[in-house]
Parts: sequence; C-alpha cells; structure tokens
Amino acid sequence: MNLMFFFLWGNFYQVLDATLQEEFVPNDTILQTDKERCQIITGPNMGGKSCYIRQVALIVIMAQVGSYVPAASAKLHVCDAVFTRMGASDSIQKGSSTFFEELSETSAILRRATSRSLVIVDELGRGTSTHDGVAIAYATLHYLLKETRCLTLFVTHYPRLADLKDEFPGKVGPYFVSYLAEGQVNKQSEGPISQYEEEATQRITFLYKLVPGIASRSFGLHVARLAQVPEICVLQAAAMAAKLEDEVSARAAAKASCSKVRTQLVKEEELEENLEDVEMELEAVSDRRLPEVSLDDVKKVLSMVEWASSHEDEVLALSCLKEAQEQAKTLLRLEETS
Repeated sequence: MNLMFFFLWGNFYQVLDATLQEEFVPNDTILQTDKERCQIITGPNMGGKSCYIRQVALIVIMAQVGSYVPAASAKLHVCDAVFTRMGASDSIQKGSSTFFEELSETSAILRRATSRSLVIVDELGRGTSTHDGVAIAYATLHYLLKETRCLTLFVTHYPRLADLKDEFPGKVGPYFVSYLAEGQVNKQSEGPISQYEEEATQRITFLYKLVPGIASRSFGLHVARLAQVPEICVLQAAAMAAKLEDEVSARAAAKASCSKVRTQLVKEEELEENLEDVEMELEAVSDRRLPEVSLDDVKKVLSMVEWASSHEDEVLALSCLKEAQEQAKTLLRLEETS
C-alpha cells in the first residue's frame, strides 16, 4: 500500500505562531513507497530543516493515535514504527561519546526498521571527520534505500549524498530549504573575493520553504554572526575557509595534472612500441634480398619513421607509424612472393 502525505500547517499551531517573530511557513510532503520514498534535505544552518522533519514525524504519530492533524489534507496508512536519529549528546554514565551514541541509534534503526516504517535522520556523521562522516551517511542511506526500502527523510550537510538519486532513479528526491542572500562585501584587499568573505558580510533571509534541488552553501559564518561571535573571529574564519578551499582546489588541479602526465606517458610508450615494431620489420627487410623492392620504397618507409619519431603530435605520429608499418608489411609480402 502506498503512503502519501499532504501537509499544510494551519491554526493548530497558534501558540507556535505567537512565539515566532514571523508566521510559520507550511510545507507539503509527498512520499510514496512505489515512487519517491526518500527526501535528501540540505540547506543553510537555521534554515528550518529540523523543524520540517519534526512536523512530519509529529503528524504521523498524531494520525496513528487517531488525532486530528494540522493539514489541509492528508492520506496515510499505518506505519509499524517511526524511527528518528536527531540531536547530539554523549552519555557520561555509559562512557560513550556523542559520535558513539549517534551510531548506536543508527544501528538500532538499521536493524529494526521495515519497509512500512518511517525513518528520519538528522545530520548523521557530523561527530567525526568529514570523510568518515560522508562515508557513514552515504552507506546508511544506501542501506535504507536498497535493503530496508522504507520512507525516509534524510537531512545532511553533505551534498555528495544526492548522487544516490542516480543509482535509485525515481526513488530519491533532493530538496533544500530556500533562502535569499543580499548585500555585497566591502572589498579591502586585492584579488577575487571568496564566497566566504562575501558570506561574512551578507544578510541572509531564510524562507523556510522546501524546494527541489541541492543547497551549495551552509552559511555557517552567518550563524556565527547571529550568535554574536566577535567580528574579528568571523572574518578570520572566512579567511581560513577560503584558504582551505584554495588548498582543496590546488590538490584537485595537481591530481588532474598527474593524470594528464600519466596519459601522455602511456601514449609515448605506445609510440615507442610501434616504432620498435617498424624498425624490426625494416631490419628484416634490409637483411633480405628484395628483387621486387626498390631502394626508394625502403627510404620512403624510413623517412616516415624518422618523421614520426621527431613529431610532437602523438596522434599524427602514431598514424604515420601505422602507415609506415603497413608499407613495410607490403614490402615483406613482395619479397616473399619473389
């Protein structure tokens, strides 16, 4: 049976509306087991990601107990469980770290969730290094999609996870909470302005509306400003972020350059091999008596080999060597028939 949600928040949350400086922004949610059953949600910090997934979990639980739900319309079936992995806290009593608690909860979800469950995961992998975090989050979501096949809301700051939409076409949808970025940085130094220097002075307006796509930025520096971190710290953070990004770009460029050099070396090795083959065939020709072959034909082949060995264009050189090889074979056949 399909599970489909259509949510539109209304007057039910008058208390929440009264405590907020702005009105609560409603969002629709559509999940179906035989179509799109997973949403990968990205977006800026404080953009409303966690609030959105909480509203989905609460409405499902309210419907399960027979309560009215704050939606313009809703179509649901009974879930066997609602699993959530949210928040970050350690356990001093157990002697376990925040990351260990995070993985323990994730492990319980992977072992117990079924295809009729609703699974909600919020920023899995943030308690460790970036590479480990991406790997664990990717593997967890892949397992939920391939093995469990449940309805899933997966919040992350790792845009790389959205690659799963290519492996599971029609089953995964990337979304992000929208925003507006306004303002220009006051350029005080030479050279191009990095996105982090720009972010450090921009005014960000959160729209809290879920839209298709992937968020390219998390606006951590903006949140630092909202938390009243000293301005000098924010600007220093922007400079360090730009430096780290440059280092990553430099490593990527170096890797691409090494790949190009390896490709060129392979071409040169292939060229040398072809040259050796032609030279061996020409030596065989020169050691034999060739009554039907003129000296001019041999010189022509040799000149082609010499031209290929000195030419800088590998493609043209290889083409010339192959032609010389064919002509050498023709000379050998003439000698054999004579």
